[in-house]
Amino acid sequence: QLKLKGDGRSFQFRVKADSRESYSYITSFETNGDWQTITLPLSSLYPSFRGRTLQRPNFNHDLLSEVTILIANKKNEDFELLISEISTVD
Repeated sequence: QLKLKGDGRSFQFRVKADSRESYSYITSFETNGDWQTITLPLSSLYPSFRGRTLQRPNFNHDLLSEVTILIANKKNEDFELLISEISTVD
């Protein structure tokens, strides 16, 4: 679960179970310019490497070594994303 305030853009949420792996499990979320609580079910995460979906097992939520949030639009531009909390929920 994320508590954040974005600038109206779409962002990608990425996690890795092992930081040595080249691929991430990803999903996207939208911001609306206001403070939001966004729930990202682990079941919505899919394995990806450089924009390609991989045929890999589902994310093992027992292990988490890396969290990344990015804009994946291949543009060099300013953005604003304020994050007050990242947490797990049952």
